[in-house]
Amino acid sequence: MKIAWLQARVARWGWVLPAAALTLLLAGTFYLDRQNANQLELARQEAGAAAQREAATLGEELAAQVGSRVGALAAAKLQFTAVEDSVSRRAFAAAVDSVISRVSGLSGISVIYPDPLGAIAPDALRRGRYDPFAIDGVPESYRKAIETRRPAASRVIDTPAGRRFLVFDPVTGDDTLHIRAVLVAEMEPNGILRAALERAQETGSLGPSFYDIYDDHGRRITNVPAPQGWPRVERPVRIADTEWRLVVAHQPVSEQPYEVIRTAIWVTGIVLSLAFALSLTLLWRMVAAQREEIGRRRAAEEQARQSAAEAAWRALQARRLTEQLESAQQMALRLSGSHDPEEVIEEFLGGVGEALEADVAMLYIFEEEDDAVVGRRRILLNPAVPRAEDLLREDFRKVRAPVALMKHLSEPVATGRPFLAKGAELAGTGPGGAGMPGPTALLTIPLTIGGHLVGLAVWETYGEGRLFDADAIPFAQAVTAHAAAILRAAELLESVGQAMEKASKEAVRLATVLDQLSDGVVLFDANGEPELVNAAAEALLGISRGASGPADWDKAFRSRALQKKAGGGEDFFPARALRGERLRDVRFTVRVQGSDRYIAASAAPVLGQDGVIRGAAVVLHDVTDEHEYAEMLRHTNQELRQQAALLERVNDELRAATAAKDQFLAMMSHELRTPINAIIGYTDLLDLGVHGALNESQRTMMSRVLDTSNHLLGLVNDLLDLTKIAAGRIDLRFEEVAVERIVRRAVDQIAPLAAGKDLRVEVKGDSDPVAVADETRLSQILINLASNAVKFTESGSITFEYGVDGDRARICVRDTGPGIGERDREQVFDEFYQVDSGLARNVGGSGLGLAISRRLARLMGGEISLQSEPGRGSEFVLDLPLSRARSTVPRDA
Repeated sequence: MKIAWLQARVARWGWVLPAAALTLLLAGTFYLDRQNANQLELARQEAGAAAQREAATLGEELAAQVGSRVGALAAAKLQFTAVEDSVSRRAFAAAVDSVISRVSGLSGISVIYPDPLGAIAPDALRRGRYDPFAIDGVPESYRKAIETRRPAASRVIDTPAGRRFLVFDPVTGDDTLHIRAVLVAEMEPNGILRAALERAQETGSLGPSFYDIYDDHGRRITNVPAPQGWPRVERPVRIADTEWRLVVAHQPVSEQPYEVIRTAIWVTGIVLSLAFALSLTLLWRMVAAQREEIGRRRAAEEQARQSAAEAAWRALQARRLTEQLESAQQMALRLSGSHDPEEVIEEFLGGVGEALEADVAMLYIFEEEDDAVVGRRRILLNPAVPRAEDLLREDFRKVRAPVALMKHLSEPVATGRPFLAKGAELAGTGPGGAGMPGPTALLTIPLTIGGHLVGLAVWETYGEGRLFDADAIPFAQAVTAHAAAILRAAELLESVGQAMEKASKEAVRLATVLDQLSDGVVLFDANGEPELVNAAAEALLGISRGASGPADWDKAFRSRALQKKAGGGEDFFPARALRGERLRDVRFTVRVQGSDRYIAASAAPVLGQDGVIRGAAVVLHDVTDEHEYAEMLRHTNQELRQQAALLERVNDELRAATAAKDQFLAMMSHELRTPINAIIGYTDLLDLGVHGALNESQRTMMSRVLDTSNHLLGLVNDLLDLTKIAAGRIDLRFEEVAVERIVRRAVDQIAPLAAGKDLRVEVKGDSDPVAVADETRLSQILINLASNAVKFTESGSITFEYGVDGDRARICVRDTGPGIGERDREQVFDEFYQVDSGLARNVGGSGLGLAISRRLARLMGGEISLQSEPGRGSEFVLDLPLSRARSTVPRDA
């Protein structure tokens, strides 16, 4: 038992051993690889630390070398005297030469005298063909040494002799305030670097590295750059008052040995891991194979036992199925003998319900939308079911059940298979009535014909412990399939009988209707003989069906043809309809009782359900009145064309007169403006006293002349604008216009007039819309509206309100004046029209302002509307199209 238990555990969990071994070996390999990587990183850190030490040593040595040369300047200071004769200067020069000769990298020492104690030679530092003071940075270093009284170094400069830098060291007097002179040391940076390298190599602290030196301006001093890709170490070096930067590039650590070791580690680790894992896997598979073989043998024995039991069960099922098939065959024979759909339904539901021992049987059929079913029939197989009387009184045909909400209906519809539910499975099969216990078992079988679902049959059983036998479902399914076909056949037979009866009634009704028609109707059979002729056709053709044969009908239609709109000559057009043609409006005349009648006929073939021509139908319509009306209409149209020609000549004369009027008005407007402008000009000259001073009475008269002239000039300008608009010669310049600015301009224009009448002027706006309009004409419109508001308002206020309404800019001019009546609201926009009121007569005016404003607004794509009531003021609303680029102007713009 222990061995079997161990084999079972190994067969089930043996795969864990090779997986764990593989994971552990790979983890060890990864650990060794990380150790190798750490050794490489340690070697790199040691190389960087060595470079740091080299940089420190070389930086200190370089600072020491520069310091020793600055010390040479200190030695030169000791040799410097205040004697200003040639002997002392030669002695100083000799002392300087002795210092220079002992110090490498020191090219020269010069003296600059900045005070009157000694003459300052402008070329004191001139070396050969260059002047250091002409190079950027050198004068600044010199001035810094003077100001601080400390040594100051210049930037590295290029000279004909090579790269140099200067160190200025001031020499002070005994009081340390007076600078007697400035010693200038010219140093060679590369020579100093060589001396520092030689000194450092003597101590053995330098390795195979490259060295770069950069001055305080970032310029590289050394000639040979470090190789690209080498690790670098930087260190600052103090030179006098400046700071240089020393860069040491050391040779990188070689990664090849470490890569070789890493490859060896991974190859060895992977090979060992795979080999060990493969060995454990093979061992596991062997144990698992043995376990599977034992399991297969046991399964074979168990399957043999189950096969024997299943064979016995199948034999029992076969016997039961045979009995069910015999019962189904007998029921199918009973169903086939009935042609009444209701008898078929009752036999089907009752027979299956009796076999299932059901209490209630129901049949549902689908509506056209297929989302709900309606009741067709319900049978109580057991009168003792709960509330049987209520079920009998209920009209089951009025029951409508939504399929989606009832599980016992939706599942058979979705799957096409029977649905059996019992006990707790009945939840969701539909709503239960008040006090009505639910069924204990329910069976739903779909009715299908040719794969199309047409209905659902449902059987229910009530009572404790009563359930359907699942073995009876095949029987019920077989009977249901046969019953669906028989039910459809019975319904079709019933519908055919009903259709025949309906057709017979329809034929009688059609004959009655045809006799009542005012149009004649003649139906011909396939041989061309008339089958049906109504009374109107006999009256129109003057022919009787009983007294005439086919030859008379052929002569009636052939010899009296008047128009041949359908083509084909004077052929017998009912015969053409029998050949499949459709004819419309075939005209001919018939002489009946001594007078000619005009007949319009249409003919078409009569087709059967198979598309074969069964006859022809001819419809006759009396068009005698229409023909006479058409003749009268033709004469009337001729007279109307003559009247239209006369009216066109009158319109041409009116257009010529209108053009002459517009030309006259334009010419007179220009002619009137010239003398009016002259009158205004001369009046201004007289008022200014150009030709002598005027007394007060004369000034009053001149003021009246000037006001009258300006008023007359305004009338002429309005008349000229109206003439230009009517002639279509006005020019508009469209642009983006900020509405607030134009409104403010109009307010400024009318402010003096409003103040003179003690009127308040208010401006309201929640945004600043940008409209597309002509700025000059827009100002003209607003000034006209505002002037009218001030003119007709005696007390109160004038309000300007602007904003955005959809895709339009909206400007309102509202006053508290007398208002305008409904009769005058549209007429105020007509030319020369004024509201008939005492106030209008008092204020005067030409009646052109509003007419010109509306026409200008419409030319700019806008409109002016008026809202007013007598006694409540007026509101003129101007709307214009908004700019597409920007609808409003920002408030902080």
